[in-house]
Amino acid sequence: MQFHILSRAPVIAGFAVAMSVGYASAQGAAPSLSAPQQQSIQIPNATPTHLAAAVELVAVTGLASSILQVIPGLMGQINSTVTTTRPELGADMKKAFETLAPEFGKYPQEIVVAAARVYTAVMTEQECKDALVFFKGPVGKKFVDVQPTIIGNVNPMIRNWQQQLSVKMMDRVREEMKKLGHDI
Repeated sequence: MQFHILSRAPVIAGFAVAMSVGYASAQGAAPSLSAPQQQSIQIPNATPTHLAAAVELVAVTGLASSILQVIPGLMGQINSTVTTTRPELGADMKKAFETLAPEFGKYPQEIVVAAARVYTAVMTEQECKDALVFFKGPVGKKFVDVQPTIIGNVNPMIRNWQQQLSVKMMDRVREEMKKLGHDI
């Protein structure tokens, strides 16, 4: 069984990049093409309404559904690992997973709330609510729906671009190092 852990996580990253580029453009600044800076944040004790808005934001952006795919994915991976060498255990593995599903089905909510707490650290309650309005609207829903297609088409382009740029960069580094008396 093939699985994709957090296949929608790029939706959030894509939204963040789109929003930051849009904000920079609106401010008259040229958007930065450098890698996003990751900063360490303090996770506050949010009010119940702020946390609820953030949990809902995690859901409507698609991040929660990606998190929910982790458990079946892990079960599929474990099943595949075990039954590859012990195919006779297939039926009993299925029974074991059916028994364990309710127990492990509780775990995703922990990470959903943890992700929501990150939102509360970087967005005000009103900002979470404003984002909800966007994501619940037709454009926001379409944005989330088309992200897998966009990412699936852009990722190969990025890989090819990165490979070509890497070759060009190495050639230029060699040239510069040769000027400094080094052959690499």
